[in-house]
Amino acid sequence: PGLKANAKACEWDNFFVVNFDLNSKVKRRLQTSLLIKPDNPDYSPEKFFNYNLITHQYELIPDLKIPEEEKNKIDLFLEKILNWEILIADRKAEFRKYGTNINWSKEYQPSQFPTAFKLAEIS
Repeated sequence: PGLKANAKACEWDNFFVVNFDLNSKVKRRLQTSLLIKPDNPDYSPEKFFNYNLITHQYELIPDLKIPEEEKNKIDLFLEKILNWEILIADRKAEFRKYGTNINWSKEYQPSQFPTAFKLAEIS
């Protein structure tokens, strides 16, 4: 795959993490909430998540008005997929490159973890 294919891999619309262990051991058994499916045209991560710049983890918005069962599914998804140790380490490294005093949207267009950068700006 060329540069275009690699850039596409980092877009939110293609947020399904590709990793053999995750796909074969975790995602296969994990029932994901339909509310957070990025292939849903009405989906937006800002509706559901904050990004914690201290822990470099995605968090469910605290007072989100959704059924408890859906919250539990999303929390489990965050724990098992988006907040996977390797991804946290990679996100920390990417943020560390740019420090903490940057205007994310104007000065930096990240090629990796753009959703984390966008949510960090909102948070």
